[in-house]
Amino acid sequence: MTEIEHCDTHLKSSIVRKRIICNDIESQKRRKLSQFLDNGTTNFFDDVMSNSIEKWMVLFLLPNNDDSEEIYKISLDILRDTIDCIETFTEFNRCTDFINSLNNTTIYLIISKEINEEESIILENCSSIFSIYLLNQNNLREQQWIKSCKKFKETYINIKAICDNIKQHIHLFRQNIVSINVTSQESTTKLDELDPSFMYSQLLKEILLEMPYDDNEKTNFVNFCSQKYTNNELQMKIVTEFDQQYDKTSPIWWYTRECFLYWMLNTALRTHDTDTILKMGFFLRDLHSQIELLYLQNKPYNSLVLFRGQGMSPVQFDKVNKTKGGLLSFNNFLSITTDRQVADLYADSARQNSNLIGVIFIVEIDPSVTTTSFAFVRDYSYYGNTEEELIMSMHSVFRIGEFEQIDDRLWQIKLKLTSDNDPLLKRLTEYIRHDIEGETPLYRMNNLMMIMGHYDKAEEIIRKLQSTISEKNGQLIAELNYQMGNVLLAKGELNNALDCLKKTLEFEQNIFLPNHPTLSYTYRSIGSVYDSMGDYKQSLIYYEKTLEIQENLLSWNPSELSDTYTHIGLLYEHMGEYSKAILYLEKNLENKIKILPDIHPVIATSYINIGSVYNSMGEYLKALSAYENALQIEEKSLLIDHPKLADTYNNIGSIHNQMGAYSTALSFFEKSIEIKKKSLSSIHPDLSATYSNIGLVYQSMGEYTKALSYYEKTLSIDQQSLAPEHPTVAVTYLNIGSVYTLMGEYSNAVKYYEKAIKIQEKSLSLDHPALATTYNNLGLIYNKMANYSTSLIYHEKALQIQLKLIPMNYSSLTITYNNLGHLNDTLGNYSQALSYYDKTLDMQQKSFPPDHPDFANTYNNIASTNNSLGEFDQALEYYKKALEIQEKLESPNPQFLADIYSNIGLVYQSLDEHLMALPYYEKTLELQQQCLSNEHPSLAITYNNIASVHNLIEEHSKSLAYYEKALEIQQKSLPSVHPDLATTYSNIGMVYQSIGEYHKALSYLEKALKIEHECLPPNHPSFNITHYNIAEAFEYLHRYEEAIEHAQLAVNIARQSFESDHNEVLENEALLHRIQQKLKESSSTDV
Repeated sequence: MTEIEHCDTHLKSSIVRKRIICNDIESQKRRKLSQFLDNGTTNFFDDVMSNSIEKWMVLFLLPNNDDSEEIYKISLDILRDTIDCIETFTEFNRCTDFINSLNNTTIYLIISKEINEEESIILENCSSIFSIYLLNQNNLREQQWIKSCKKFKETYINIKAICDNIKQHIHLFRQNIVSINVTSQESTTKLDELDPSFMYSQLLKEILLEMPYDDNEKTNFVNFCSQKYTNNELQMKIVTEFDQQYDKTSPIWWYTRECFLYWMLNTALRTHDTDTILKMGFFLRDLHSQIELLYLQNKPYNSLVLFRGQGMSPVQFDKVNKTKGGLLSFNNFLSITTDRQVADLYADSARQNSNLIGVIFIVEIDPSVTTTSFAFVRDYSYYGNTEEELIMSMHSVFRIGEFEQIDDRLWQIKLKLTSDNDPLLKRLTEYIRHDIEGETPLYRMNNLMMIMGHYDKAEEIIRKLQSTISEKNGQLIAELNYQMGNVLLAKGELNNALDCLKKTLEFEQNIFLPNHPTLSYTYRSIGSVYDSMGDYKQSLIYYEKTLEIQENLLSWNPSELSDTYTHIGLLYEHMGEYSKAILYLEKNLENKIKILPDIHPVIATSYINIGSVYNSMGEYLKALSAYENALQIEEKSLLIDHPKLADTYNNIGSIHNQMGAYSTALSFFEKSIEIKKKSLSSIHPDLSATYSNIGLVYQSMGEYTKALSYYEKTLSIDQQSLAPEHPTVAVTYLNIGSVYTLMGEYSNAVKYYEKAIKIQEKSLSLDHPALATTYNNLGLIYNKMANYSTSLIYHEKALQIQLKLIPMNYSSLTITYNNLGHLNDTLGNYSQALSYYDKTLDMQQKSFPPDHPDFANTYNNIASTNNSLGEFDQALEYYKKALEIQEKLESPNPQFLADIYSNIGLVYQSLDEHLMALPYYEKTLELQQQCLSNEHPSLAITYNNIASVHNLIEEHSKSLAYYEKALEIQQKSLPSVHPDLATTYSNIGMVYQSIGEYHKALSYLEKALKIEHECLPPNHPSFNITHYNIAEAFEYLHRYEEAIEHAQLAVNIARQSFESDHNEVLENEALLHRIQQKLKESSSTDV
């Protein structure tokens, strides 16, 4: 009787980490600052380099002669106000090395020397090069390989023509990239549906224009520019001129000069680069003031019709087209002209670019109904008396009128400057002001930075304010500590946040009565910090203090009470008390829907929190629905790179991973990472959570090395940003341990699981569901290490916790039932194993769609147990069900597929259809070699199975070769008394028995039996097989008494494991009878 090892697949327990969602704009919901500062304030913004400024560069590849210097001088004179830098090269390789060293730079290359075909291809493939101009190179232009290069323009005979062409292109580009914000007509009834860029740009404009003047602002801005343009001689000269001459010229003169100031300002306004915008605040105010003054001095009495030509992307054009009747604003100081032909020229030039649509805006202005400032600037422009140009103050708002197509990809759109009484604009202005209420511009700016997710800038504002106030102003110090605490909480700097908030609380407890509303805000913020730190008991104490104050005040704001419900609901989720969590979170959602517009961002947060609890409960479809509701709101109400969008992408990705849609999950996690890298520090816990979730996806896909690398990134961040015993650190240890388990490195896995348990038993209650998960994981490892008694202890600990949970978490219970089923299968308790698998299947049917990958796990396990029971047809049916589900997945797990192929091969082999079994084992081996290390224990199992087929079809040398491969791996990767080693020794013994080498056979079989005695229970079915095989070996050696001893043991064990008419029992009894007969015959012969 040959024992064939198989690979059972069971559910792996894992944890998806979710961001703890706290109220990161708590500060704006508190109370207004009372009298802010009595004296003037200083500049609040240190120098920080901005990455969003476009760079333009002209490079020359010239011969080494006297003409080169003259060409350089002419170019410098023409382009000095348009580009960042001009560089000359005489050697091709130095030129290309320089180009490859640049980032975020558009290059115009001028060539005035011979190059060959290979060099032209290199230049054509340089992504930074926009255009290549040939100067006095008619012969080169005629080359066929030059004609096929799209970046090479026509040949010019003088440098001035090339420079004029470059200057015109850059001017057109800057004209076309002005961003546009729109909001629809429907926003009169659905205010939240306005474009978030529209809202934030209007707020920013209002606050900037109210900010106090500071004599140091210009100096700080000049220092910032000096750092930026240190290596740019052209622009540094203009920066120096700006520093020395700014007060002697006008802001309009500087704005109309195409130099660093114009580029920086418009890029910052377009990209919402608040850091640069705030540094340029003094210039924005000065420019606005000059436009306003000129408007008041020269206000026209009659209506005006003006024009602007530019390009728009098809997406942008379509967005404007869909909002006819709505509002539109340009994110800059808008330049328009009285000359229709100038606008036509710009629009027509724009549509020459196949990626743009040419647009002519026809702008109507009625000065009698609007006070929006605009001014004709011909007399004040840097370029003097050119066209009649008008500049409007930044973010002027227009009503969108009729569209008319003039030609292919050329349209005109009518705009009308809004009146002061425009109902939509009035409602929008009131609505968006409410979100940043506060008595001073700086206070409102801080709130705006928090809303926009610019936490570093919010912290910077508060720190500068703290440095300017008197130590005697205790109330203001407490207020700023409160604001700072909430900013640091949003940034994940929890210890510093707690320190700030406790300073505030100490002050407030000395001046307020115990039930004063102000204390409730501070209590709640402290509760949020403790929640984020994993100290749930302390968190609940502070939240209950908040609730007590709020519920005792009849006049309390229902929105504030809802926020407290949210905090308590999330806390109960973290504590594993899901029914309480849902109760509080649904109370919050119900209240928010009553008092807020339909798609307010706060309602999105409410959906996210409910989804988070359903995720923890294993109700993934409900969780996904809640997260998708949140995403629909956030995509309409937040900027595209807001950190909260990243959190929602992360949560949706987690659900798709749980549901087996791995590529979809990765796409959402990658969106999340992209945003978080822009807005958070490199050690922020939120970044760590997304790395962890990406690791989990790769783990689910069987890509263990990638999974481990992401988990190690997670651990590195956790260890720098969290306390050593924070529950999240335990989660990371668990995830690393789970990968080591799958890689077959069990001792490493145990090490990480034990680290996790040590943290969780200190930081969580003893019946917390997370502990159940960890006990499950550790039980699985001990099972793999053949320490079955310890494995059973941990699985039963997990089950005791899970059965106490109300409502029951079906997902977690299925994991435990599956693991107990697998353990009983390993121990030979087959009926008990099937009972647990049936419970698993019942739970899954309540939680998952019928094609969920977890069904494949359970079908696989049921099939395995049926195979052990000899119910081969039943086993084959369940294995094929598992295979069907796996093969339908968009990214099937290669290791699990390998397991199913292996198990199907096992059934065919049990049915004696050995040639049917072999292809399935070979498919198994092919998949395992793609995803496992060369020493993984699962490879040994497959080598064992292939070897057994070759043995049964009498290809004994091949069989021995595969068994020896298996044995080599197992001796390196498994404990010396592991049952898998016993199986391999037994199987090698059977090959030697097949070829008549009985003494060798017996030595291997006895090694197997020795191991089994040390690691298996006394009546395990494996003993039945080993004793049977040893009995046969002694029979062949004519040592009948020893043979009978082992045959009798085989019969005894089989009768305990199977029914009396089972094939195993009958076969063992037949062996015993045969040997007894031989002993009698031998004895009679001897007589």
